[in-house]
Amino acid sequence: MPLPYDGHPDGKASPAVAEPVRIERAGRKDALEFYRLEALCFEMDANDADTLYYWTPILEHMCCYKAVAGDGRIVGGVVSMPTYDGKWYVNSLCVSPEYRGRGIARRLMDAVIYAARPGRDIILDVKTDRPHLLKFYGSLGFTRRGRSDNHYLDGSDRFIMVRGCSRA
Repeated sequence: MPLPYDGHPDGKASPAVAEPVRIERAGRKDALEFYRLEALCFEMDANDADTLYYWTPILEHMCCYKAVAGDGRIVGGVVSMPTYDGKWYVNSLCVSPEYRGRGIARRLMDAVIYAARPGRDIILDVKTDRPHLLKFYGSLGFTRRGRSDNHYLDGSDRFIMVRGCSRA
């Protein structure tokens, strides 16, 4: 089911997309296609059964959205969840390479921002070697709040970014 809005919850218009792409809630049935998209975007092994086993219940129990192209393919997705301390955490955001630059990542993040309750901080991680993502998340109101060295399995570092969430 498409979301009841199409744009930034703060009133900013999302950039136009060349072909219609719907933003919908993702669920268990989307696990395989969602995982393949993640594997493509993050250069992971698309045949790793353990990772697919991990993703299937995540899509059912977390707050996940997918970007669906006109032909029904999932071309983007975001995984987020409330945390035990009352915040909201964005685990993953990805858009298929051929669909990048069309405002889809922004629309997916808009869905997360809309889903987070007013007053909840939204937290996410960005690898320190991806300055373009710092700029993108900054445009959505996220600010850098910390750094964690050697955070990822590959030994890379991360920046922690936070956005205060409020709705009128």
